Amino acid sequence: MARPNKIWFRKDIGWWMVTLGGVKTRLAEGKANKQAAQDKFHELALLQSRVPEAPSARVADVIEAFLAWSKIHRSDETNRNYFWYGEKFAEAAGFLLVCELKPIHVTRFVDKHGWTETTERNARRSVYRAFSFLNALGEPWTVNAIRCRINRLKEKTDLPKDVCSYLLRHAFGTNAILNGVDVITVAQLMGHESLDMIRKVYAHLADKHEHLQDALEQARKRPAPAKQPQGEKRRGA
Repeated sequence: MARPNKIWFRKDIGWWMVTLGGVKTRLAEGKANKQAAQDKFHELALLQSRVPEAPSARVADVIEAFLAWSKIHRSDETNRNYFWYGEKFAEAAGFLLVCELKPIHVTRFVDKHGWTETTERNARRSVYRAFSFLNALGEPWTVNAIRCRINRLKEKTDLPKDVCSYLLRHAFGTNAILNGVDVITVAQLMGHESLDMIRKVYAHLADKHEHLQDALEQARKRPAPAKQPQGEKRRGA
């Protein structure tokens, strides 16, 4: 494991220094200014790119990696949207850790601009595309590849034989609606071009959210212990 970067004072020039990306960088002049040097170091660390697969990767790191890939593999017309919306979202939520990113962050980003429905849809699609799953070749997983992967998992594990990609997809949509994710976001996450399918299959679940939550809490309760009938003597009394 690489050692964490630390600042040090270079006596010959009178500056606090740090090495970032293999480059020695001046932070603050004067030995008494260690705190200023530390603050400057933290600012520079925030600006340093991290590999997108790292646990500490930020939204900006993933978007930067995706745009670099897209520039090579996608047309200029397609990249026009990816770069426009991707860079804007990076400005809005770039320092957020990827592991903390939620659909609500995209919704707030879109609502802040007050775009038309078409522009909003393009913005959501562009942002979600940067965080979609890719295979080892850098391409989106195909339906058949996912199906084959699930079949292999069923052979190696105790997964029920009737488990399939559609059931997982349906469970994802159901859980999203029951957890309060808005219909537009669910449609985008599931790749639907319109809201008709979501409204037809899932939206009715939103009305049952409170009812199901109450039922869940009720099911978690332990039954009260049975009361001893009055007048009945305990054994051995």
